[in-house]
Amino acid sequence: MPGKIVIPIQAGAVTGNPPTGYAWLYINSSGNFVIEGDDGTVVTIAEVSGIGPYQPASPNLDMIDGLTLTNDNFLQVKASAITERTLAQVRADLFPVAGFSTYGAGTAYALTATSAAIDLGTTDPSISITTPGSYILRGQVHLKYNGATFAANRTVTLKYRRTNNTPADLSDGSIAIVTDIVTTKSQTFLVVQLPEIDYTTANSDDAIALYADVDVVPTAGSLDVNASGTFLKASRRFN
Repeated sequence: MPGKIVIPIQAGAVTGNPPTGYAWLYINSSGNFVIEGDDGTVVTIAEVSGIGPYQPASPNLDMIDGLTLTNDNFLQVKASAITERTLAQVRADLFPVAGFSTYGAGTAYALTATSAAIDLGTTDPSISITTPGSYILRGQVHLKYNGATFAANRTVTLKYRRTNNTPADLSDGSIAIVTDIVTTKSQTFLVVQLPEIDYTTANSDDAIALYADVDVVPTAGSLDVNASGTFLKASRRFN
C-alpha cells in the first residue's frame, strides 16, 4: 500500500502513472471508483453512479487532518495521516452501509397467546445487522381481523427482539394496543408503527425480528399480521 494517496478532484481517469509512492483515486468514465498504483495496477472499487466532480473553492486550500489541495487540483494525503488499509477497509470507508431492511411477503400470520416471531409465508420482518455501528430501528405491522370474534377487549403486544448474541427484547422497543369487541369481523384493524429506538452493536451478525402476541386469542377466526405494510428497518447513524 503506498505511503500517500493523491486524489484527482475532477471526475475521469488521469494521464500516466502516479509518482512513486503515490496512487490515483478517481471516478472513471463508467462511474466507478478506481485506485491506480504507481506501477499502473488498477483496482475498481464499486459503482458510484450519480456522483459528480468536486469543484474546489481554491486550488491552494488547506484541508484538515493532513489533507492538502495542491496547485494541480489533486488532494494529497500526507503519509503521517494514514495507515496501511486493506481494500475491504477502503471500500467500507468510501461506501459505508446505509442500513438493512426487510418487507413482509407471503401469507398472513395468525397471532397466538405466546409472543413469537412474526412468521409470514415468504418473507418475515427480520434483519441481520452485518456491520457494527449505531442504528435507528423502525418497524411497522399491519393487523387484520380475519373472521375474528372478541367478546372482550384484548391486548396485542408488538416488539423488537434480538434472537442471537444473548437473545433479548430491546429496551423501549415494544407497544401494546387494545382490540375492539367484534363478531366474525374481517377487515384491517390497525397499521401500527413501533417506537423508533437507537440500537448499537459491536457484532457483525445481530439478528433482529418483530414479535407479536394477543393475550387471549379470538373465540372465532383469528387476528392476523398481513404481509403488506409490515416491515423492519435499521438505518445507520453516522453522527
